[in-house]
Amino acid sequence: MLNRMADLLRGQSLWGLAVAVFVGGLVALLPLVGSAGVLVALLGAGFLVLTLRQPLWGLAITLILAPFGAWEAQTPFFAGLPLPLGQLAWLGTCVAWVFVWLGRKKRTLPQFRVQRPLVLFIFITLLSLLSTESMSLGAKEVIKWLEILVAIWLVIDLLPIETEATTKEGQGSGRPILLVLGMVAIPAVIQGGLGIAQFIQVDGPESFLILGRFYRAYGTFQQPNPFGGFMAWHGLLALGIILGLLSQEKREERREKRDEPTVTRHALRVTRHSPFLDQYLPFLSQNWLIWLLAVGVAGITLGGMIASWSRGAWLGFAAGCVAVGFFWPRQRWWGVALLGLGAIVALGAWQAGLVPDSIVARVASATEVEIRPLRDIELTNNNYAVLERLAFWQAAVGMTEQNLWLGVGFGAYDAAYTQFAPADWPNSLGHAHNYYLNLVAEIGILGLIGYVVFWTAVVWQNIRFLSQTSGLERAILLGLLGCWTALSVHHLVDKLYVNNMYIHIGVLLALQQMVVRFEAVRQ
Repeated sequence: MLNRMADLLRGQSLWGLAVAVFVGGLVALLPLVGSAGVLVALLGAGFLVLTLRQPLWGLAITLILAPFGAWEAQTPFFAGLPLPLGQLAWLGTCVAWVFVWLGRKKRTLPQFRVQRPLVLFIFITLLSLLSTESMSLGAKEVIKWLEILVAIWLVIDLLPIETEATTKEGQGSGRPILLVLGMVAIPAVIQGGLGIAQFIQVDGPESFLILGRFYRAYGTFQQPNPFGGFMAWHGLLALGIILGLLSQEKREERREKRDEPTVTRHALRVTRHSPFLDQYLPFLSQNWLIWLLAVGVAGITLGGMIASWSRGAWLGFAAGCVAVGFFWPRQRWWGVALLGLGAIVALGAWQAGLVPDSIVARVASATEVEIRPLRDIELTNNNYAVLERLAFWQAAVGMTEQNLWLGVGFGAYDAAYTQFAPADWPNSLGHAHNYYLNLVAEIGILGLIGYVVFWTAVVWQNIRFLSQTSGLERAILLGLLGCWTALSVHHLVDKLYVNNMYIHIGVLLALQQMVVRFEAVRQ
């Protein structure tokens, strides 16, 4: 399948030259708007050709375009399109996949281990629409979760990992897993690089100005908080891969000294049989190339996360680091010791003033709120964001009290807000800025239970297979555990199923299922 993708780029030079000449002539003759329209149309046609030949091209392009949705909404040219480019690309990818699926003799959808709790949650969200405040808003939210489900099906179906798990000596090539890692890493690097550039730019949005000189990074998300969360996920995935592969290499070095076998039964060795690397870059053989690439991704994404100045992203990342640190060693007592040492070092650095004052002030500002009615608290620049969230939370509690079991309808928080808004806080920003309160307000206790059951199943599956895998498999699961932890904790203060981020979540969930399926076949 991967060779077929490469074949598409061969033997097309004459066609490419002809198209380039034709496009160049149109651009020279037409006005600027017309030229832009022609380019967009030709790019769309090229996308359709590539995607119909191989839907994986469409998925890769979708993941790159998906974070541009918020930026497009503020750009007049793209705002006139029926859907954002990322959604159009995703729709084209899904259609191409359906054609591939229908072309087979055996037309069955792939199954994965956490499918039932995911389907159950979607079913509960549909039930909540029976008495919703806004059917259109509810339909949009349900579609997001259907897209997550379809993303998992699509990736598993187009990249069947089972065929890669049957090579000699118990080793698989891991190419499908590497392909998915590359797909999720490229948009993360693009967004992270853009965010760092925004942080140090000479001029920017006045409301994002910090420290008198820099600007909060926001990428194409147009808001720092979801951008920071996006950076935290991918930074933690890269961090898990770094730590997992590093410990694997050290373990094998110790085995070599003791003249023990150096290849474990379940290890993915993705670059072991590369003649070029073995001859010219022997120090990068085996998994070291992946390790170095992960270091680069981690540096860019974590830099973008810090530059976002998002306390929610920082909190989620810190929680993800705790999860990664605890499960990194195979012996849990080593994990406890590592976390204890980390806590001592962090506390010592905080007390000794080694943490920059700007970060200390930013973290401390989150606690500057008094426990008393909102109307009695004086608003300041430091506590405004916190008090605003408290007002949204209070409204969510009111919705829950009135509609305990199925809420006001999935996605209908904004539509119902005016009925439950606290005094002096009449305007909603679309959600409760605490996804758990937002869920219980919109789909009730049943919906919240369904959501928790689904993510508990995902995390439980991850932890279970962490103890059964090694090498790249374990490294990926370790990083994904950090992702799920960061997502869960960040949702205490925000909602991250926005700006097409849910498509990325679906692909990350599919990545976990690929690793689990690989291991299940190998056993």
